Amino acid sequence: MLFVFAASITGVGGGMLRDIITNRKPEIFKTDIYCVAGIIGSLSLWFLYPVVGAHIAQHISLILIFSVRMICYMKKINLPVIN
Repeated sequence: MLFVFAASITGVGGGMLRDIITNRKPEIFKTDIYCVAGIIGSLSLWFLYPVVGAHIAQHISLILIFSVRMICYMKKINLPVIN
């Protein structure tokens, strides 16, 4: 369960560093949903690992994270905005 925490911290921290270095307001406070996608993917890895093995579970989780991000991007689904 620790890797769910690590995935969300890495996703949020990396995105914030990217935005701070490029002198922009961090996307996590405006629109982006990458932390939620990371949590969904890491939970799927946790549940799938004992069932299908490490290699297949990693690929399914990666595809799931990418799909969640792309669906949210194309349909303009965002988290609530903090003003």
